[in-house]
Amino acid sequence: MAASPSAAASTPTAGSTPRQGALFAAPDGPKFVRRGDLAGASVGREQVWWWWAAGLAVLLVALIMADRWPTLARDPDWRPHMQALCDRLGCSVPAWRQPEALRVTGRQFRRHPSVADALLLTAGFRNDAAFAQPWPNLRVELTDIDGAVLGVRVFSVEEYLGRVPESAQIAPGQDARLVLELLDPGERAEAFRIDFR
Repeated sequence: MAASPSAAASTPTAGSTPRQGALFAAPDGPKFVRRGDLAGASVGREQVWWWWAAGLAVLLVALIMADRWPTLARDPDWRPHMQALCDRLGCSVPAWRQPEALRVTGRQFRRHPSVADALLLTAGFRNDAAFAQPWPNLRVELTDIDGAVLGVRVFSVEEYLGRVPESAQIAPGQDARLVLELLDPGERAEAFRIDFR
């Protein structure tokens, strides 16, 4: 009489130790997979996730810095650190531009001593900002006694200094002096206003 498949499978062979309830299963799993290998693979996956998390964090910080770069460049506390970082990386910090920190230190407005129908404007100004900034454009507005505008003109740095400056920026605390010859709009010109742009 032929033995049934279940009976043959459960019949122990010589030299083997039967395991209760473990049909066809090797006692230690396949020989090419060891418990230590599985543990190492788990540790490797954890390390990969840590590297991914660190990379994403660095990318997030870089995106925030790129978005806030111009604003941080105008912050007196952040700018030195940004400049030091750019010195190492070879990048550039946006120019500090704070025209409201430029202060007029003296001015004189009079008829030109040697040119007819012209006015002579002399003035001095200083950069009171914490950092160097590009030389500004100068806007001069002539007004009458009632404050009505008679004429407006914007001068470049070469025009109001009379030369190309030695540096592209005016240093913190640096003074500058300007001399401008203006067309006389007539007897009504009584005052002027200087704005830095």
